[in-house]
Amino acid sequence: MIKLNWYKKSLAVVALALSHFNLSAQWSPIGNTDDAVNDFEVFNNIILMGGRFSYADNIAANSLAFWTEGEGNSKGNWDEFANISGWIYDMMVFQNDLYVSGDFAYVNFDPMSKIAKFNGNSWSKLGTSGVNGTFTQGSSVAVHSMAVFLGELYAGGTFTAASGVPQTNNIAKWDGTSWTSVGGGISAQQYNGVRKLYVYNGELYAAGNFSLAGSVPVTNTAKWDGSSWTAFADFGQTGFGSASVIDLVEYNGDLYAAGNFSVVNGTPVNRIARFDGLTWSDASNGMYANAAVSALTVYNNELYASGYFNITGSSKSNNIAKWNGTVWKSFGSVSGGNVNVLSVKQGSLFAGGFFNAIGDSACINLARYSSPNLVGLQELKNNKFSISPNPFSNETMLRSSEELNKNVFYITNLSGQVLRTYNHPEGRQLIIERGDLNAGVYFLKKVGASGLIFTSKLVVCE
Repeated sequence: MIKLNWYKKSLAVVALALSHFNLSAQWSPIGNTDDAVNDFEVFNNIILMGGRFSYADNIAANSLAFWTEGEGNSKGNWDEFANISGWIYDMMVFQNDLYVSGDFAYVNFDPMSKIAKFNGNSWSKLGTSGVNGTFTQGSSVAVHSMAVFLGELYAGGTFTAASGVPQTNNIAKWDGTSWTSVGGGISAQQYNGVRKLYVYNGELYAAGNFSLAGSVPVTNTAKWDGSSWTAFADFGQTGFGSASVIDLVEYNGDLYAAGNFSVVNGTPVNRIARFDGLTWSDASNGMYANAAVSALTVYNNELYASGYFNITGSSKSNNIAKWNGTVWKSFGSVSGGNVNVLSVKQGSLFAGGFFNAIGDSACINLARYSSPNLVGLQELKNNKFSISPNPFSNETMLRSSEELNKNVFYITNLSGQVLRTYNHPEGRQLIIERGDLNAGVYFLKKVGASGLIFTSKLVVCE
Protein backbone atom coordinates (compact mmCIF):
# COMPACT_ATOMS: atom_id res chain seq x y z
CA MET A 1 0.00 0.00 0.00
CA ILE A 2 1.38 3.40 -0.98
CA LYS A 3 2.00 5.64 1.97
CA LEU A 4 0.28 8.91 1.08
CA ASN A 5 1.40 10.59 4.30
CA TRP A 6 4.98 9.94 3.27
CA TYR A 7 4.20 11.41 -0.17
CA LYS A 8 2.79 14.63 1.30
CA LYS A 9 5.71 14.93 3.65
CA SER A 10 8.16 14.43 0.77
CA LEU A 11 6.63 17.23 -1.27
CA ALA A 12 6.61 19.52 1.74
CA VAL A 13 10.35 19.18 2.25
CA VAL A 14 11.32 19.77 -1.40
CA ALA A 15 11.77 23.52 -0.87
CA LEU A 16 13.72 22.95 2.34
CA ALA A 17 15.98 20.43 0.62
CA LEU A 18 16.71 22.87 -2.19
CA SER A 19 17.58 25.66 0.23
CA HIS A 20 20.28 23.46 1.79
CA PHE A 21 21.37 21.66 -1.37
CA ASN A 22 25.15 21.22 -1.71
CA LEU A 23 26.11 22.49 -5.14
CA SER A 24 29.31 20.46 -5.24
CA ALA A 25 27.23 17.28 -5.09
CA GLN A 26 25.79 18.11 -8.48
CA TRP A 27 29.05 17.22 -10.23
CA SER A 28 28.67 13.73 -11.60
CA PRO A 29 30.99 11.37 -13.49
CA ILE A 30 30.46 10.98 -17.22
CA GLY A 31 32.69 8.06 -18.00
CA ASN A 32 36.44 8.08 -17.44
CA THR A 33 39.75 8.21 -19.29
CA ASP A 34 43.28 7.01 -18.62
CA ASP A 35 44.83 10.45 -19.18
CA ALA A 36 44.01 14.13 -19.50
CA VAL A 37 40.99 15.68 -21.25
CA ASN A 38 41.65 19.07 -22.87
CA ASP A 39 38.48 20.09 -24.71
CA PHE A 40 34.81 19.40 -25.49
CA GLU A 41 32.83 20.21 -28.63
CA VAL A 42 29.46 19.40 -30.20
CA PHE A 43 29.35 18.27 -33.83
CA ASN A 44 26.11 17.14 -35.48
CA ASN A 45 24.50 17.06 -32.02
CA ILE A 46 27.16 14.66 -30.72
CA ILE A 47 29.34 15.58 -27.72
CA LEU A 48 33.05 15.04 -28.41
CA MET A 49 36.00 15.16 -26.06
CA GLY A 50 39.64 15.51 -27.01
CA GLY A 51 42.84 15.15 -25.05
CA ARG A 52 45.85 12.90 -24.62
CA PHE A 53 44.10 9.73 -23.51
CA SER A 54 44.36 6.24 -25.00
CA TYR A 55 41.23 4.79 -23.41
CA ALA A 56 37.76 6.13 -22.59
CA ASP A 57 35.48 3.91 -20.49
CA ASN A 58 38.15 1.21 -20.89
CA ILE A 59 37.65 1.25 -24.67
CA ALA A 60 40.52 2.16 -27.00
CA ALA A 61 39.93 5.76 -28.02
CA ASN A 62 43.06 7.59 -29.03
CA SER A 63 42.60 11.23 -27.99
CA LEU A 64 39.15 11.75 -29.58
CA ALA A 65 35.89 10.15 -28.41
CA PHE A 66 32.13 10.71 -28.70
CA TRP A 67 29.44 10.33 -26.06
CA THR A 68 26.28 8.24 -26.33
CA GLU A 69 23.68 9.09 -23.69
CA GLY A 70 22.20 6.07 -21.93
CA GLU A 71 18.53 5.16 -22.26
CA GLY A 72 16.27 3.96 -19.48
CA ASN A 73 18.37 2.33 -16.74
CA SER A 74 21.50 2.09 -18.86
CA LYS A 75 24.43 4.43 -18.45
CA GLY A 76 25.98 6.34 -21.31
CA ASN A 77 29.39 5.55 -22.73
CA TRP A 78 32.29 6.92 -24.77
CA ASP A 79 33.55 5.41 -28.04
CA GLU A 80 36.43 6.31 -30.33
CA PHE A 81 35.57 8.98 -32.90
CA ALA A 82 38.92 8.89 -34.71
CA ASN A 83 42.41 7.55 -34.08
CA ILE A 84 44.63 10.56 -33.33
CA SER A 85 48.36 9.87 -33.05
CA GLY A 86 49.06 12.48 -30.40
CA TRP A 87 47.23 15.08 -28.32
CA ILE A 88 44.24 17.31 -29.00
CA TYR A 89 44.18 20.78 -27.47
CA ASP A 90 41.26 22.48 -29.19
CA MET A 91 38.18 21.69 -31.30
CA MET A 92 35.63 23.84 -33.08
CA VAL A 93 33.07 23.85 -35.90
CA PHE A 94 33.76 26.09 -38.91
CA GLN A 95 31.68 26.16 -42.11
CA ASN A 96 29.79 23.08 -40.84
CA ASP A 97 32.99 21.02 -40.58
CA LEU A 98 34.75 19.84 -37.44
CA TYR A 99 38.30 21.09 -36.89
CA VAL A 100 40.66 19.57 -34.32
CA SER A 101 44.09 20.87 -33.42
CA GLY A 102 46.92 19.93 -31.12
CA ASP A 103 50.17 18.03 -31.25
CA PHE A 104 49.64 15.07 -33.58
CA ALA A 105 50.96 13.75 -36.89
CA TYR A 106 48.27 11.32 -38.11
CA VAL A 107 44.50 10.91 -38.11
CA ASN A 108 43.35 7.35 -38.80
CA PHE A 109 46.94 6.66 -39.95
CA ASP A 110 46.82 9.39 -42.64
CA PRO A 111 49.39 12.22 -42.35
CA MET A 112 47.78 15.36 -40.90
CA SER A 113 50.12 17.65 -39.01
CA LYS A 114 48.76 19.45 -35.92
CA ILE A 115 45.37 20.36 -37.40
CA ALA A 116 42.72 18.42 -39.35
CA LYS A 117 39.18 18.73 -40.71
CA PHE A 118 36.25 16.29 -40.66
CA ASN A 119 33.33 16.99 -43.03
CA GLY A 120 31.01 14.37 -41.58
CA ASN A 121 32.33 11.59 -43.83
CA SER A 122 36.10 11.85 -44.10
CA TRP A 123 39.16 13.55 -42.62
CA SER A 124 41.54 15.83 -44.53
CA LYS A 125 44.64 17.87 -43.86
CA LEU A 126 44.77 21.66 -44.17
CA GLY A 127 47.05 22.80 -46.96
CA THR A 128 49.89 20.80 -48.41
CA SER A 129 51.39 19.78 -45.09
CA GLY A 130 49.34 21.19 -42.22
CA VAL A 131 51.30 23.08 -39.57
CA ASN A 132 55.01 22.48 -39.10
CA GLY A 133 57.98 23.51 -36.98
CA THR A 134 61.72 23.22 -36.68
CA PHE A 135 62.06 23.51 -32.90
CA THR A 136 64.68 21.41 -31.15
CA GLN A 137 65.57 20.21 -27.65
CA GLY A 138 62.21 18.53 -27.06
CA SER A 139 60.00 21.53 -27.66
CA SER A 140 56.51 20.75 -28.91
CA VAL A 141 55.16 21.98 -32.24
CA ALA A 142 51.41 22.33 -31.77
CA VAL A 143 48.25 24.31 -32.51
CA HIS A 144 46.88 25.29 -29.11
CA SER A 145 43.86 27.42 -30.01
CA MET A 146 41.49 28.27 -32.87
CA ALA A 147 38.96 31.05 -33.42
CA VAL A 148 36.70 32.23 -36.24
CA PHE A 149 37.14 35.90 -37.14
CA LEU A 150 35.74 37.77 -40.15
CA GLY A 151 34.72 34.51 -41.80
CA GLU A 152 38.10 32.79 -41.56
CA LEU A 153 39.58 30.23 -39.20
CA TYR A 154 42.60 31.39 -37.20
CA ALA A 155 45.04 28.92 -35.65
CA GLY A 156 47.53 29.87 -32.96
CA GLY A 157 50.24 27.88 -31.23
CA THR A 158 53.94 27.07 -31.31
CA PHE A 159 54.97 26.53 -34.93
CA THR A 160 57.17 28.09 -37.58
CA ALA A 161 54.99 27.74 -40.67
CA ALA A 162 51.59 26.66 -41.98
CA SER A 163 52.19 24.49 -45.06
CA GLY A 164 55.33 26.47 -45.88
CA VAL A 165 53.51 29.83 -46.29
CA PRO A 166 55.89 32.70 -45.35
CA GLN A 167 55.32 34.67 -42.14
CA THR A 168 52.90 32.16 -40.61
CA ASN A 169 54.93 31.63 -37.45
CA ASN A 170 52.74 30.90 -34.38
CA ILE A 171 49.56 32.17 -36.05
CA ALA A 172 47.93 31.70 -39.45
CA LYS A 173 44.46 31.96 -41.01
CA TRP A 174 42.57 29.44 -43.14
CA ASP A 175 39.83 30.52 -45.57
CA GLY A 176 38.61 26.99 -46.24
CA THR A 177 41.09 26.46 -49.08
CA SER A 178 44.51 27.86 -48.18
CA TRP A 179 46.67 29.38 -45.44
CA THR A 180 47.73 33.04 -45.35
CA SER A 181 49.81 35.19 -43.02
CA VAL A 182 48.28 37.23 -40.20
CA GLY A 183 50.16 40.51 -40.34
CA GLY A 184 53.58 38.89 -40.44
CA GLY A 185 52.97 36.31 -37.74
CA ILE A 186 53.87 36.33 -34.05
CA SER A 187 57.44 36.01 -32.79
CA ALA A 188 58.40 34.31 -29.55
CA GLN A 189 61.35 32.64 -27.94
CA GLN A 190 61.67 28.92 -28.54
CA TYR A 191 59.03 26.84 -26.69
CA ASN A 192 56.69 29.84 -26.46
CA GLY A 193 53.94 31.22 -28.67
CA VAL A 194 50.16 31.67 -28.78
CA ARG A 195 48.13 29.91 -26.13
CA LYS A 196 44.67 31.43 -26.72
CA LEU A 197 42.77 33.17 -29.53
CA TYR A 198 39.55 34.98 -28.63
CA VAL A 199 37.20 37.44 -30.35
CA TYR A 200 36.09 40.41 -28.23
CA ASN A 201 34.39 43.65 -29.28
CA GLY A 202 34.95 42.96 -32.98
CA GLU A 203 38.69 42.28 -32.73
CA LEU A 204 40.79 39.13 -32.46
CA TYR A 205 42.93 38.85 -29.33
CA ALA A 206 45.99 36.63 -29.14
CA ALA A 207 47.41 35.67 -25.76
CA GLY A 208 50.29 33.50 -24.62
CA ASN A 209 53.99 34.18 -24.23
CA PHE A 210 55.47 36.25 -27.09
CA SER A 211 57.24 39.53 -27.78
CA LEU A 212 56.34 40.61 -31.35
CA ALA A 213 53.07 40.69 -33.31
CA GLY A 214 54.14 41.44 -36.86
CA SER A 215 56.68 44.20 -36.23
CA VAL A 216 54.87 45.57 -33.15
CA PRO A 217 56.58 45.02 -29.75
CA VAL A 218 54.12 43.39 -27.34
CA THR A 219 54.19 41.54 -24.03
CA ASN A 220 52.17 38.34 -24.24
CA THR A 221 48.98 39.82 -25.74
CA ALA A 222 48.05 41.59 -28.96
CA LYS A 223 44.91 42.41 -30.92
CA TRP A 224 44.20 42.13 -34.63
CA ASP A 225 41.53 44.20 -36.39
CA GLY A 226 41.69 42.32 -39.69
CA SER A 227 44.50 44.37 -41.19
CA SER A 228 47.06 45.28 -38.49
CA TRP A 229 48.38 44.35 -35.05
CA THR A 230 48.21 46.56 -31.96
CA ALA A 231 49.82 46.04 -28.55
CA PHE A 232 47.15 45.29 -25.97
CA ALA A 233 48.45 44.85 -22.42
CA ASP A 234 51.76 44.25 -20.63
CA PHE A 235 51.56 41.20 -18.36
CA GLY A 236 55.12 41.66 -17.14
CA GLN A 237 57.51 39.04 -15.89
CA THR A 238 57.57 36.11 -13.46
CA GLY A 239 60.54 34.61 -11.72
CA PHE A 240 60.92 32.29 -14.69
CA GLY A 241 60.72 34.90 -17.44
CA SER A 242 57.73 36.40 -19.21
CA ALA A 243 54.38 35.67 -17.64
CA SER A 244 51.88 33.70 -19.71
CA VAL A 245 48.23 34.40 -20.45
CA ILE A 246 46.41 31.07 -20.73
CA ASP A 247 42.72 31.90 -21.21
CA LEU A 248 40.41 34.78 -22.15
CA VAL A 249 36.64 35.09 -21.83
CA GLU A 250 34.02 37.84 -21.93
CA TYR A 251 31.70 38.19 -18.94
CA ASN A 252 29.09 40.95 -18.52
CA GLY A 253 30.79 43.00 -21.23
CA ASP A 254 34.26 42.87 -19.64
CA LEU A 255 37.22 40.79 -20.80
CA TYR A 256 38.79 38.47 -18.21
CA ALA A 257 42.32 37.13 -18.57
CA ALA A 258 43.75 34.16 -16.64
CA GLY A 259 47.25 32.76 -16.40
CA ASN A 260 50.36 32.84 -14.21
CA PHE A 261 50.90 36.61 -14.19
CA SER A 262 51.05 38.97 -11.21
CA VAL A 263 50.90 42.38 -12.90
CA VAL A 264 49.18 43.96 -15.90
CA ASN A 265 50.15 47.42 -17.16
CA GLY A 266 51.88 47.99 -13.80
CA THR A 267 48.79 47.11 -11.73
CA PRO A 268 49.29 44.25 -9.24
CA VAL A 269 46.93 41.33 -9.92
CA ASN A 270 46.82 37.71 -8.84
CA ARG A 271 46.57 35.38 -11.86
CA ILE A 272 43.25 36.79 -13.04
CA ALA A 273 42.40 40.31 -14.24
CA ARG A 274 39.46 42.20 -15.72
CA PHE A 275 39.45 44.70 -18.58
CA ASP A 276 36.42 47.02 -18.81
CA GLY A 277 37.36 48.43 -22.21
CA LEU A 278 39.56 51.16 -20.74
CA THR A 279 41.51 49.92 -17.75
CA TRP A 280 42.67 46.68 -16.11
CA SER A 281 41.92 45.70 -12.52
CA ASP A 282 42.56 42.74 -10.25
CA ALA A 283 39.72 40.18 -10.28
CA SER A 284 41.02 37.76 -7.64
CA ASN A 285 39.00 38.93 -4.62
CA GLY A 286 38.39 35.88 -2.41
CA MET A 287 40.92 33.76 -4.33
CA TYR A 288 44.45 32.92 -3.29
CA ALA A 289 46.25 31.54 -6.34
CA ASN A 290 49.67 30.01 -5.74
CA ALA A 291 50.05 29.00 -9.39
CA ALA A 292 48.22 29.56 -12.67
CA VAL A 293 44.51 30.03 -13.20
CA SER A 294 44.15 27.80 -16.24
CA ALA A 295 40.55 27.91 -17.53
CA LEU A 296 37.56 30.26 -17.65
CA THR A 297 33.99 29.94 -18.88
CA VAL A 298 30.55 31.48 -18.41
CA TYR A 299 27.66 29.26 -17.31
CA ASN A 300 24.16 30.33 -16.23
CA ASN A 301 25.29 33.98 -16.22
CA GLU A 302 28.15 33.31 -13.80
CA LEU A 303 31.91 33.21 -14.41
CA TYR A 304 33.74 29.99 -13.52
CA ALA A 305 37.49 29.44 -13.12
CA SER A 306 39.79 26.50 -12.51
CA GLY A 307 43.48 26.26 -11.72
CA TYR A 308 45.60 26.01 -8.58
CA PHE A 309 44.10 28.17 -5.85
CA ASN A 310 42.27 28.30 -2.53
CA ILE A 311 39.12 30.20 -1.70
CA THR A 312 39.00 32.47 1.36
CA GLY A 313 37.25 30.75 4.26
CA SER A 314 37.63 27.26 2.83
CA SER A 315 39.85 24.63 4.43
CA LYS A 316 40.33 22.74 1.16
CA SER A 317 42.49 23.38 -1.88
CA ASN A 318 39.54 24.23 -4.07
CA ASN A 319 40.98 24.72 -7.58
CA ILE A 320 37.53 25.51 -8.98
CA ALA A 321 35.29 28.47 -8.17
CA LYS A 322 32.61 30.84 -9.45
CA TRP A 323 32.52 34.62 -9.47
CA ASN A 324 29.46 36.67 -8.52
CA GLY A 325 30.85 39.94 -9.86
CA THR A 326 32.46 40.89 -6.55
CA VAL A 327 34.06 37.85 -4.93
CA TRP A 328 35.01 34.26 -5.77
CA LYS A 329 33.10 31.48 -4.01
CA SER A 330 33.97 27.82 -3.66
CA PHE A 331 32.39 25.51 -6.21
CA GLY A 332 33.47 22.22 -4.79
CA SER A 333 37.01 20.96 -4.64
CA VAL A 334 39.19 19.28 -7.27
CA SER A 335 41.35 16.44 -6.00
CA GLY A 336 44.28 14.62 -7.54
CA GLY A 337 45.22 17.18 -10.19
CA ASN A 338 43.83 20.08 -12.16
CA VAL A 339 40.96 21.01 -14.49
CA ASN A 340 42.34 22.00 -17.91
CA VAL A 341 39.06 23.03 -19.52
CA LEU A 342 35.62 24.27 -18.50
CA SER A 343 33.11 24.11 -21.35
CA VAL A 344 29.35 24.53 -21.67
CA LYS A 345 27.70 22.06 -24.03
CA GLN A 346 24.02 21.19 -24.45
CA GLY A 347 23.05 23.07 -21.31
CA SER A 348 25.58 21.41 -18.99
CA LEU A 349 28.98 22.47 -17.68
CA PHE A 350 31.77 20.02 -18.49
CA ALA A 351 35.12 19.85 -16.75
CA GLY A 352 38.10 18.04 -18.23
CA GLY A 353 41.67 17.61 -17.11
CA PHE A 354 43.70 15.22 -15.01
CA PHE A 355 42.02 14.61 -11.63
CA ASN A 356 40.19 11.96 -9.65
CA ALA A 357 37.36 13.83 -7.92
CA ILE A 358 35.30 17.02 -7.95
CA GLY A 359 33.33 17.85 -4.83
CA ASP A 360 31.89 14.66 -3.37
CA SER A 361 31.97 12.77 -6.67
CA ALA A 362 34.71 10.42 -7.85
CA CYS A 363 35.28 11.62 -11.42
CA ILE A 364 38.27 10.39 -13.39
CA ASN A 365 39.52 13.25 -15.60
CA LEU A 366 36.06 14.47 -16.67
CA ALA A 367 32.78 15.44 -15.05
CA ARG A 368 29.43 17.03 -15.87
CA TYR A 369 27.49 19.55 -13.82
CA SER A 370 23.81 20.30 -14.35
CA SER A 371 22.67 23.25 -12.27
CA PRO A 372 19.40 23.40 -10.35
CA ASN A 373 16.64 24.82 -12.51
CA LEU A 374 14.17 26.32 -10.06
CA VAL A 375 11.72 27.17 -12.85
CA GLY A 376 11.93 23.61 -14.13
CA LEU A 377 11.08 22.34 -10.65
CA GLN A 378 7.61 23.76 -11.06
CA GLU A 379 5.35 21.34 -12.86
CA LEU A 380 4.50 22.27 -16.44
CA LYS A 381 1.16 20.63 -17.12
CA ASN A 382 -0.04 19.42 -20.50
CA ASN A 383 -3.52 17.96 -20.99
CA LYS A 384 -2.19 15.45 -23.51
CA PHE A 385 -0.30 13.53 -20.80
CA SER A 386 -1.11 11.71 -17.58
CA ILE A 387 0.93 9.59 -15.18
CA SER A 388 -0.51 6.89 -12.92
CA PRO A 389 -0.05 5.55 -10.41
CA ASN A 390 1.88 8.42 -8.87
CA PRO A 391 3.22 7.95 -6.20
CA PHE A 392 4.40 4.43 -7.10
CA SER A 393 6.62 1.76 -5.65
CA ASN A 394 7.51 -0.52 -8.58
CA GLU A 395 6.45 1.05 -11.87
CA THR A 396 4.21 3.72 -13.33
CA MET A 397 2.95 4.60 -16.79
CA LEU A 398 2.91 7.77 -18.87
CA ARG A 399 -0.11 7.91 -21.16
CA SER A 400 -0.46 10.29 -24.09
CA SER A 401 -3.17 11.27 -26.57
CA GLU A 402 -0.52 11.47 -29.30
CA GLU A 403 2.45 9.43 -30.50
CA LEU A 404 5.50 9.81 -28.27
CA ASN A 405 8.20 9.14 -30.85
CA LYS A 406 8.76 12.80 -31.74
CA ASN A 407 10.10 13.60 -28.29
CA VAL A 408 12.75 12.76 -25.73
CA PHE A 409 11.89 12.16 -22.07
CA TYR A 410 14.22 12.61 -19.10
CA ILE A 411 14.06 11.69 -15.44
CA THR A 412 16.00 14.17 -13.32
CA ASN A 413 16.67 14.61 -9.63
CA LEU A 414 15.95 17.84 -7.76
CA SER A 415 19.21 19.39 -8.96
CA GLY A 416 18.31 18.88 -12.61
CA GLN A 417 20.85 16.07 -13.09
CA VAL A 418 19.65 13.67 -15.77
CA LEU A 419 19.31 10.14 -14.39
CA ARG A 420 17.56 8.46 -17.32
CA THR A 421 16.81 9.20 -20.94
CA TYR A 422 14.01 7.75 -23.11
CA ASN A 423 14.72 8.58 -26.75
CA HIS A 424 11.66 8.71 -29.04
CA PRO A 425 9.64 5.87 -27.47
CA GLU A 426 7.17 4.11 -29.72
CA GLY A 427 3.42 4.25 -29.18
CA ARG A 428 1.39 6.34 -26.78
CA GLN A 429 2.41 4.71 -23.52
CA LEU A 430 5.72 4.67 -21.68
CA ILE A 431 6.30 2.27 -18.79
CA ILE A 432 8.64 3.75 -16.20
CA GLU A 433 10.21 1.16 -13.93
CA ARG A 434 11.59 2.14 -10.56
CA GLY A 435 14.83 0.27 -11.14
CA ASP A 436 17.66 1.91 -9.19
CA LEU A 437 15.68 4.99 -8.14
CA ASN A 438 15.72 5.46 -4.38
CA ALA A 439 12.58 6.54 -2.55
CA GLY A 440 12.15 10.25 -3.16
CA VAL A 441 10.89 12.96 -5.49
CA TYR A 442 12.01 13.17 -9.14
CA PHE A 443 10.87 14.94 -12.30
CA LEU A 444 9.82 13.53 -15.64
CA LYS A 445 10.49 16.04 -18.41
CA LYS A 446 9.47 15.91 -22.05
CA VAL A 447 11.57 17.89 -24.51
CA GLY A 448 10.54 18.50 -28.11
CA ALA A 449 11.90 20.54 -31.00
CA SER A 450 10.54 23.72 -29.40
CA GLY A 451 12.03 23.00 -25.97
CA LEU A 452 10.50 21.91 -22.68
CA ILE A 453 6.90 20.76 -23.17
CA PHE A 454 5.95 18.88 -20.05
CA THR A 455 7.26 18.45 -16.49
CA SER A 456 5.69 16.33 -13.78
CA LYS A 457 6.76 15.15 -10.36
CA LEU A 458 7.46 11.46 -9.93
CA VAL A 459 7.25 10.20 -6.38
CA VAL A 460 8.88 6.86 -5.58
CA CYS A 461 7.72 5.18 -2.36
CA GLU A 462 9.06 2.29 -0.35
